[in-house]
Amino acid sequence: MKNYTVAEVAEIFKRSKKTIYRWREEGIFREVIQVKDGYLISEKEVLRVIEERTKRECDNMHPNVI
Repeated sequence: MKNYTVAEVAEIFKRSKKTIYRWREEGIFREVIQVKDGYLISEKEVLRVIEERTKRECDNMHPNVI
């Protein structure tokens, strides 16, 4: 699996790098690899966060629909 830079993750989520750093600090990204120039986030971790956010958004859209 691939590892993404903070800039790549920001592009995937259409957020700023600052937001991705904040999410790391808040624990949204649990598995982050610290490297000399910053951080890498695994593809597995990115997919996990996408899945969690999608589920939460769907639950909020139609809470009474099964």
